[in-house]
Amino acid sequence: MINDRARLLQEELAAELADESNRSLKALAVMSALLLPGTLIVGIFGMNTGGLPFTDSPSGFFLAMLLAVGATGLFYWLLLCAGAKLRF
Repeated sequence: MINDRARLLQEELAAELADESNRSLKALAVMSALLLPGTLIVGIFGMNTGGLPFTDSPSGFFLAMLLAVGATGLFYWLLLCAGAKLRF
C-alpha cells in the first residue's frame, strides 16, 4: 500500500515537471517564431551586395528596422488571427 502511494506521488511529480517543461518550451518556440521575420529581413539587409533597397538613403537603417519590426508585428497579428494562444 505504501509502495502504491509512493508510485502515485512520483507520477504526480513527474507530470508536474513535464507540464513546467512544456510551458518553457512553448514560450521559447513562440519567441523564436516571432523573431524569425525580423531576423530574415535584417539578414537580407546585412548582405554586402549591390542593388539593395534603402542603401542610398541616409535614413535607410531606420527604414530597414521599421520594415523588420513591421514584419514581426504582422506575423504576431497573423498568429492571433489564426487562433494561436500566446499566453504562457
